[in-house]
Amino acid sequence: MKVVSWNLLRQIGATVEDVATLIKEQRPDLLLLQEATRELEALPSFVGGHFHRVPLPDRIHGLAVWSPCAFPEPQAVPLPESRMPGRVPRRVAPGWTSWPKPLPRPLPGWSQP
Repeated sequence: MKVVSWNLLRQIGATVEDVATLIKEQRPDLLLLQEATRELEALPSFVGGHFHRVPLPDRIHGLAVWSPCAFPEPQAVPLPESRMPGRVPRRVAPGWTSWPKPLPRPLPGWSQP
């Protein structure tokens, strides 16, 4: 399984086209995206697959996941608050309480290099 994680740096970083190019070149089984804006919801129209985004409270960005395989909708998992002074407040991460077994079949024509 090939997993790629990318912090998109909100609106001054990667575009949906940049992410689509990464998918076409790297062909990940699972793509995890941080600081994903609403613009990224168009990703399946560029490369197909399945996409889900979890906006962070009071932010224009959030966390997102893309896969060529169908997956259950992620549930928000609370993360512990940092004990270090001045660090970011409590956050959430998308996660699954279970993954379908066997692993879902990829999109037609999808194969690992």
